[in-house]
Amino acid sequence: MMVSAIITTHNRKALLKRAIESVLSQIYKDIECIVIDDASNDGTTDYISEYITENRIIYHRISEDESTGGNHARNVGISMARGKYIAFLDDDDEWLPMKIEEQVNCLIQNPGIQFVHVGGYKVYDSENGRTETVGNSSGQYIVQDFKREILTGIRTMNVAMMVEKALLLDVGGFDEKLKYLQEYELSIRLFQKTKAVYIDKPLYVVHINKADKKRLTNNVGGWERTLKIITNKHHELFDRLSQKEKTERKYYFLGDGIIRARNANDRVRLIKFYCMIFFDPRIDLMLLKRKMKK
Repeated sequence: MMVSAIITTHNRKALLKRAIESVLSQIYKDIECIVIDDASNDGTTDYISEYITENRIIYHRISEDESTGGNHARNVGISMARGKYIAFLDDDDEWLPMKIEEQVNCLIQNPGIQFVHVGGYKVYDSENGRTETVGNSSGQYIVQDFKREILTGIRTMNVAMMVEKALLLDVGGFDEKLKYLQEYELSIRLFQKTKAVYIDKPLYVVHINKADKKRLTNNVGGWERTLKIITNKHHELFDRLSQKEKTERKYYFLGDGIIRARNANDRVRLIKFYCMIFFDPRIDLMLLKRKMKK
């Protein structure tokens, strides 16, 4: 069973080789590696020319005129993919060698499942860099029917997901109008269509450079506007939530907003989010405090 690995990149050639090597080094070998270059002008093509000339990757460059963002690049990769299943990787992240093998084994053990995601590590790239494990790493396969749970918070990331191509096409792929929370909005649509299996094991590494001012996560205003767009887009689903679930959702995203504002040193929005919590008696401040320490 072929798996298509889609790596999207834009002007980060120095990081790209690590992502490519993490795909080519997978224990599971029936993988095609597709690199979608979203109008890079930093010499990316020349920098990875050895992979291209040796046919170790499938390389496609989106022109400046066609470029509309990362979601368009991912959708181009989906359209090119020959694999039954598709897995995503950003240029600054990497997979551990057994990731795809674990996901394929999970599919074999769970016939009918179209969506598998996994746990991972976070590495903070700074002078005092540290690695933290996300999840309990029990190794269990956990079937998730998250039609409602996905509405109250983010449950997965691009780098963690492997999805059947037919399902991605069925739900319409990535929403190209969004620049933030792309995988969250996609996962809302995926979970309305299917159950997923979560492999409780860290099988990827996300590299986070908080000092990088170009990181999208540092634009808290864009994140906040996108959250409103997603809320409006799926308002019928959100309206069906119970009051408890709506409160949980509000708590989750206020906590997420506080972390993003703090990392971006956005004091105006940091104060705003804190005020929204302090004036809402339904928010459990102790739970929020524990979340912010993570």
